[in-house]
Amino acid sequence: MASPDASNLKKVHGWLVKDPTNLAGTFPYGGTALGLARDHEFRPNVKSFDVQAEEWGHATTSVLFTGQTPIFAAVLRETDADAIRLVMPGAAAVSGAPSRTITVGQPGSPQAAVPPGSFLDDKACVLLFAPKDPDDHDAILLYRAVAMPEESAALQLSLSKDVGLAVVFKGTVDGSGRDYAQALLGDLSL
Repeated sequence: MASPDASNLKKVHGWLVKDPTNLAGTFPYGGTALGLARDHEFRPNVKSFDVQAEEWGHATTSVLFTGQTPIFAAVLRETDADAIRLVMPGAAAVSGAPSRTITVGQPGSPQAAVPPGSFLDDKACVLLFAPKDPDDHDAILLYRAVAMPEESAALQLSLSKDVGLAVVFKGTVDGSGRDYAQALLGDLSL
């Protein structure tokens, strides 16, 4: 076992990329950069079930692995049109730099691009978290991610904090049965 070494601790800065096509290239790797974001967080979201023995007072006797539903979370720091179109399920329109208009409608209205009860599969994409230092920090690749605002997200509108919208990318299985990969960027494959 190695001795603890504080020099192994890392702070990782990186970017989000939608649908990269060439991981051997340079940022944005043939994909679409999703604007500035902060507080990136990957959650493998491992699920399990405790098998309990009633005869031993419901003591856990085994743990059953029941799968994973990976989630990549971040806070969007700007209203990048590509990111907003991807993340907001009901956004019918995002237009105009530098001011951007986001129109979201209720069911039955002409602005209701995605009514409640709709599957979001058509918004699925490949998501890459590309670290600023790809030779030393791991990248995260979700092969089929569905983006949406984090359920308890609130748009920060304050003089003391940057504007930010918390978003999540839920990993789903792609056509090849892949969910996600984590490795140095040079070791990942699309």
